[in-house]
Amino acid sequence: LPLDRRKIKKIAVVGPNADVVILGGYSPKKYEAVTIRKGLENMFKDTDVQVLYSKGCEITKQKSASQFETGNLKSGKIETIPLQEEISGIEEAAKLASECDIVVLCVGDNYYTTREAIYFEGNLGDRSELQLVGNQDYLVRAVIQSGTPVVAVLMHGRSLTVDYLAENADAIVD
Repeated sequence: LPLDRRKIKKIAVVGPNADVVILGGYSPKKYEAVTIRKGLENMFKDTDVQVLYSKGCEITKQKSASQFETGNLKSGKIETIPLQEEISGIEEAAKLASECDIVVLCVGDNYYTTREAIYFEGNLGDRSELQLVGNQDYLVRAVIQSGTPVVAVLMHGRSLTVDYLAENADAIVD
């Protein structure tokens, strides 16, 4: 990874999955876990390194981060958010990225986008396309175009097409 601790004073932790715990849809019980944001904050808490955060965008309008909160959702359409409603958050994330030494960009899926649609009406789990859901591709491009080195962390439960990310990120943790 492009991480030289001696050269890093500011880390931008960016993305809709940066501050959520995703254990997987088949996790039998709620485990104690730490988000990527919190883990980095803990790691650098007694140092001169600043860990700064911006979500950038959501994955879906439904913001629940836990399968335990979504497990009983049998109906109701799962929707994404129009780009014009999230552009300011994406621009804020790109600005933060440009002010930091490194970006940890956390994108992928949430529980609403990885379920089998046969069981959950209105679900985005069974799809004919493999791109990142919602406005995450716009977030990825904006953050990479900031010029700051990017370590991308993919958190997902299905195959993803991430060509631009693969070609332009400095590292990908999958």
